[in-house]
Amino acid sequence: MSSGELMSKSQDSMRRLNVSHEGPEGETEGGRETQQPDQERRIPGPTRRLQTVSARSNTLKALHAHLKGLKSQNKGQKAQFLRVVPVGQAVRTLRNIDDNMWVASRDGSIHVRDNITGDLHATIAASKHVDSKIQQKFFVNAILRRGVEVWTGSSEGFLHHWKMVNQHEDGPTEYSFQGKSSIHGGGVLCGEITEEHYWTGGQDSQIVQDGDLNKKLLGHTGWVRSMVYDADLEELWSCADDGIRIWEVPVQESISDVVAFIPKKSLAIKPGGLESKSGIRPPSSPSHHHASTSAEALCLIRVGEYTMWCGCSDGTIVVLDRRTKAIVKKVHAHPSKRPVSCLSVVGSSVWAGGARDCVTIWDPADCKSAGKIGVPQGTVTCISFSASRVWVGSRAGKCYLYRIFRIDGSPLHLRREAARATTRAASS
Repeated sequence: MSSGELMSKSQDSMRRLNVSHEGPEGETEGGRETQQPDQERRIPGPTRRLQTVSARSNTLKALHAHLKGLKSQNKGQKAQFLRVVPVGQAVRTLRNIDDNMWVASRDGSIHVRDNITGDLHATIAASKHVDSKIQQKFFVNAILRRGVEVWTGSSEGFLHHWKMVNQHEDGPTEYSFQGKSSIHGGGVLCGEITEEHYWTGGQDSQIVQDGDLNKKLLGHTGWVRSMVYDADLEELWSCADDGIRIWEVPVQESISDVVAFIPKKSLAIKPGGLESKSGIRPPSSPSHHHASTSAEALCLIRVGEYTMWCGCSDGTIVVLDRRTKAIVKKVHAHPSKRPVSCLSVVGSSVWAGGARDCVTIWDPADCKSAGKIGVPQGTVTCISFSASRVWVGSRAGKCYLYRIFRIDGSPLHLRREAARATTRAASS
């Protein structure tokens, strides 16, 4: 068969598949149609899939390779890169509040951006100082929200209180500063909040409840890096340099009791690789390269009904049973042993960040790898998912915005009206 006949046959096949390629802003190559990032596209029929092959891939070889790749792609969610959102310096943390993403930067600012498009709505100073040079020295590491109130924990050890006012149909337009209080001897690194209480963890190894210095959780050594509240058991999970502690909360008098303690040596990969009962082995490298005597816990997240996941400094993810506190599995998140500094539940999967230029994706059902996504530039520092959008923050001073689809090609979408209804209920 001649090259011309191959070209004609490939083009006919691609027309039958209704192939399109969407650019970062949703424009179809060739200029034939335009689709905005927040518009949802569904392909009818149980066997049809959203195609993302470029119209320039007009050879049978490229087409066959793409169709073969769809088999693995359809096993999980699909991510479409939308745009780069510049924020200045390294991204410290992300927090979705209604239809907006709050992005804290190392330059001392917080960008309030539209969650769907990434457009900038407002800029808030992380710390209140008369001298702008002093103000830029401090930055936000934690953002907490309850109703119309927002608290930001800064690297100077202060907790800043904000209130969202003049709320309109498209979201809050003004942010009123309510005051600040010093609650930690070092920087505030993390926080957790419920309808009745909130907790902050800092570089001073302490956890403070409700900003009250008389109500503390003491026992950690080193920086308290992450916390998760278990509402079912009324327990607070926290991780620091010494390991993971589970606390009985709220603090009633002065110091709360520790329910369980998991030392960092228990989180590490033992010589010879992972425990055989886990059924998971390291990547294709000698097992002694992955062995370590201890692993610092860097981040915590609840996954599903039964487990807590912990990201560690040796590049592993440790899965723990919420009720028994036993370690269920250990998996290597990054073959390069880069620390797992952030975890996020994205639909039916878990995304792990910390490596440079890469996010690994995991299936929580069996704790097996579901693939990875390349990040254009920088080490991943934080990940946040809301309303079919995933924001990935990096040390390069940029956020990368992705749109997520289910395995049938339909987008994971939470309508804004539902989010606003939840906000109105919380603030009433």
